Order: sequence, then structure tokens, then C-alpha cells
Amino acid sequence: MSDAANDAFPTLDKAIVERLLALRKEGEPSLFIKVVKLYDLEVKRLTDAIKISFDNNDPNLLYESIHSLKSCSGNIGATRLAFLCQDLLEKIKQDKTQLKLFHALYSAIEHELGSVKKQIASYMQDQANAN
Repeated sequence: MSDAANDAFPTLDKAIVERLLALRKEGEPSLFIKVVKLYDLEVKRLTDAIKISFDNNDPNLLYESIHSLKSCSGNIGATRLAFLCQDLLEKIKQDKTQLKLFHALYSAIEHELGSVKKQIASYMQDQANAN
């Protein structure tokens, strides 16, 4: 990803995270915490499916799983991850036979997913400290 894309797509969009953090009822965890827990479960399911798609040389399962990862990542503000997923989706649409290329692109997605998880952990710690 270019530096311009890095600047245009933050790991976590603070505006989206702040909106989720603001949606909080008195005495209950923030919506952000609830959404993150669901996101973690979905990411686990999707990354398992992606690994299966590579093991089975199944570009259709790969496409479906990456598409779902893009959507749920966008919902929590993981804009750079969503961008990387969209890039891979476009490559799959162009030529479903390039699984080695797709695997290389997925490596960047895995790396960014690690960055997303670190930033989420930081927000979660900030929430715990605020309570």
C-alpha cells in the first residue's frame, strides 16, 4: 500500500470508534465493547474459512470470506483493513486462478489485522480505565 493510502486509510477511524464509544447506556458497557466482542468472533470464523479456501484452492470461498471481513472491518472503523480486502476482492474478480498472488496479498491483510487488534486492545484498556 502506498504512503498516500496509509494516510487516507487509518488502521482505526477514530470518528467511527468515538461514535461507538458514545453510544452507551448508563451502567452498561459501551456499544464499542459489544461490537468488538462480536468482531473478534467473526474474524476468527472468517480467518478459518480463508485458510480453508487456500488449502482447498477455493477462490469462491476466499472471495466470500474476504468480502465479509471487509464489511465487518468497515463497521468497526478498520478502514485500512477494509481497503486491503477490497483490493484483494478486485484481484479475485479479475482472475480467480492467481491463488499464489492472493496468498501474498492476504499476508498484508493478516499484518493489518494484527495492527487493528492492537489498536482495539488499546481502546478497550482505555475503556476499562475510564470505568
